[in-house]
Amino acid sequence: LASSSSYRFLGKTTGYGCKATNPPNHVYGSEVTDTYKNIQPFHSDVLSFLKKGYSPIFSSEKMSTNVLDVYRGKKESAEIVELIKNIKKEGWNTKVLLTYRRYFEWVISYYHQKILVSSKFSAAHHDCHISLISFFEGNVHGFGDYDKGHSHPVQNFKMAFEKVLGIDVYLVNMHQHSPGDNGDLFLSFVRQGLPNSKKFYHLLQTKVEPPPTLHSAASDATNQKHLALEAYKEGLTKKAKSLSSLIRKIHNHHTEIVKLLGGKIPTSCVSTEKLDILLGASLNFEKEIYPEW
Repeated sequence: LASSSSYRFLGKTTGYGCKATNPPNHVYGSEVTDTYKNIQPFHSDVLSFLKKGYSPIFSSEKMSTNVLDVYRGKKESAEIVELIKNIKKEGWNTKVLLTYRRYFEWVISYYHQKILVSSKFSAAHHDCHISLISFFEGNVHGFGDYDKGHSHPVQNFKMAFEKVLGIDVYLVNMHQHSPGDNGDLFLSFVRQGLPNSKKFYHLLQTKVEPPPTLHSAASDATNQKHLALEAYKEGLTKKAKSLSSLIRKIHNHHTEIVKLLGGKIPTSCVSTEKLDILLGASLNFEKEIYPEW
């Protein structure tokens, strides 16, 4: 695979052999952008690959957050911003790829990431003690910043990169598949976002298996997370140090809990009116972002 492409992956592990392509000391985690000390060897590797004729790729949500914070004035600067500016000053072309996901999918995913996965039970994280329905209703119209109105988050990130760095931004549409993608998001990303990668794309097709079929276990796990959060909010689990530890306890007693609740964990649904508003906002964002699609 490495010989079929001029691209070299510098961040995280994709599961497609990129870690084997580069020596272990050339694969960085997202925390590399946290301090100037960490970013120095990263900067050296980026320049080394560029000078050898390769196109290095670094993937990090934290990078987008840092640039947006600089745009909002929350940070005077950020190490990753200075890195990109320096690479541009040295004459290298730099391109930002952002992935577009439909808003009605994104807002639920963001809740699970921010609240159910990362939040801890402490006074410092009190704003994270919010139910899915409350969070959903607070963001059903979109997020702020873009033209100071409601927006899709990818619009905020695109604006921030353009304003802070004056850099080209390309949106990869994760919903725009071709038959050759085999339903795989990474193949779709390669086809849309990486120019001159036809040989790499075709070789990758032979190594990608069809996406797995989801089953009800995922739903059960989600219900356990919601139950854990509500139990804490009601003051029933004050000794819990983290959401994950509480979820494990609920999982270990899942059978007894289900019996106590009458055979299944009850759920509450968002109103049809709110769902219609969300769908309308999602469609409007898509028309703004992809007017020709």
